[in-house]
Amino acid sequence: MKLTRRVSLLTVVAGGACLAAKPLHAQAAYPTRPIKLVVPYAPGGITDILSRLIAEKMPRELPGAQVIVENRPGVGGILGTAQVAKSPPDGHTILMGAISPLVIAKIAVKDLAYDPFQDLVPITQVAMAPVVLVVHPSVPAKSLRELLALLRDSPDKYNYSSAGAGTPSHLSCELFKQKFGVEMLHIPYKGTGASLGDLVAGQVQLTMETAAGIAPFIQSGRLRPLAVASANRSPLLPDVPTISELGLGAFDVSGWYGYLAPKGTPKNVLDVLHSAIRATVDRPEVASRIVELGAVAKTSTPQEFGALIRSEYERWMPIVKNLNLSFG
Repeated sequence: MKLTRRVSLLTVVAGGACLAAKPLHAQAAYPTRPIKLVVPYAPGGITDILSRLIAEKMPRELPGAQVIVENRPGVGGILGTAQVAKSPPDGHTILMGAISPLVIAKIAVKDLAYDPFQDLVPITQVAMAPVVLVVHPSVPAKSLRELLALLRDSPDKYNYSSAGAGTPSHLSCELFKQKFGVEMLHIPYKGTGASLGDLVAGQVQLTMETAAGIAPFIQSGRLRPLAVASANRSPLLPDVPTISELGLGAFDVSGWYGYLAPKGTPKNVLDVLHSAIRATVDRPEVASRIVELGAVAKTSTPQEFGALIRSEYERWMPIVKNLNLSFG
């Protein structure tokens, strides 16, 4: 009788161990379907280009995995970010995040559908990108000082395009107006591609944008660079000086980009994603391609990326409130 009970007990324990092992086995099978890198903007901008580069190379770090890019543009990146925040936390849908939907939206949108600090978890930063001030060739200014003189003499004549409210292009131009006491009309677009398209066509006169999208237009003479609006020069445009180098005071706005996942994503899945994305970005051919886009490859720990997002929130809070920015 005692022997029978002992055998029964061992059977129950062994069965429980097998049941406990099943979730571990399921987790180890990740990914079980294509991984979607969601870009909350229209195709053509640096977030889109970076994601497509990473999607192409990332399967080398996850043999057998399929990685695809999905564009979900709208409201300055808010719509796509909200969709990812509400996605199943299984690692198969992750977000290419940037300052607009992760920082500026939290400050400027009253009833934001997600909390970037509560509903998303950082995986890794992937790049930083200096911002460049460019004008259409029809603008007679050949230098930044000449542009400032034009804007002061004709405050109602010039307008600027942006990739949307709260994007680096918008924030840079608004800070530019504030710092130098000039006026320009803001024409927001749904993405960098549309913004630059109208700028090149002469429908708007200037913008500040990362070098990824504007370099071809500069090289072809369809846009004229006047200054870099970040602390450091663009690696793609090494001859273009920064605003501070021109003796006009400190000015620093840069684009930053990185991946996040829905809250609740298992740690082992986050670890796999972090390792795969970081190894992909750190590959020499990927890092050099990022430089060609006018950015600098920069990976991080999840904690470092989270700290960057929070520090940017603290930095921009008073500025955004003062500018009374709004989305929609």
